Amino acid sequence: MYDVIFIGDLLDARAYCDAGIPSYAPPVGLLAERVMAERRRCRVLAMTEDTFAALPASLARELREGNGPQITFVPELHAETDRDRARDLIDHCLTTAPAAHA
Repeated sequence: MYDVIFIGDLLDARAYCDAGIPSYAPPVGLLAERVMAERRRCRVLAMTEDTFAALPASLARELREGNGPQITFVPELHAETDRDRARDLIDHCLTTAPAAHA
């Protein structure tokens, strides 16, 4: 199980990946499928608010209700130079995430 997985657009996914975070940039048509698959593999699912807004309403509601990992909204980065900022953001959200269950 991963501590954090990021799902968003390609530029953000590259920045988070460069910071050592497993990251995905699925096409909008496959976004819900990717979120459903990855939520079982992490304690924190990080995404931008735009990515969350693109989810089907039923999946967004389910995630908001706490069925699965902690959902953390992170800012759009869009630059390789934001790698340290990405790592800091993820480290911060891990301090508030529930511990993994074995």
